[in-house]
Amino acid sequence: MKTLIAATAFAAASLAQADAGTFGSFVSVDGSWYQGNNPGTKQLASLAGANFGSFAAGSGATLDNAEILTWKNSGGDVTGATLYWSVDGGAYQAVALGFEQNNPVTDPAGNTYDTGGNQVWGGLSQAADFLQGLTVGSHSLNVYLTADTTSGVQDQGSAVQPFTANFTVSAVPEPSSLALLAAGLGGVGLVVRRRRVH
Repeated sequence: MKTLIAATAFAAASLAQADAGTFGSFVSVDGSWYQGNNPGTKQLASLAGANFGSFAAGSGATLDNAEILTWKNSGGDVTGATLYWSVDGGAYQAVALGFEQNNPVTDPAGNTYDTGGNQVWGGLSQAADFLQGLTVGSHSLNVYLTADTTSGVQDQGSAVQPFTANFTVSAVPEPSSLALLAAGLGGVGLVVRRRRVH
């Protein structure tokens, strides 16, 4: 009986130690990195609440990279990672992240982490243009990341509470409007030049 209790206690302790999870997340938009969760002292602009400004209708804006920082110990493992994104609360699109590096790892902000089981998963399998098909007006980009682990799926953000950034899509001026503007500026330049000559 004592042997069975001891064996059960050992098994329970071993299961408790076999663990894996996430501790940081980052997303790049058109080459600029933003942080989801950043545990380091060197910080970047936060994706949550970011304002990307205005994009002209018909132009593009791309989610071109992402990283999720993971850890594992005592038999725990991380087997994959995914970035999820959507615009204006629509259906989430999934983009796979690949394994990049074992410990020590450095995040996009420049923080280095040196604990035995740390890993970086990143590098989007496919860049995502999140402006495609959007109409003129205000919009929001929602992002979260997950890691598949032996302890279950571990989130950085979630479908219900994503990292959310705002932006607008503005109308492109008609060619005739641009011509009028150019003519008007040319006229102003001519008046200024005449005043300088006289």
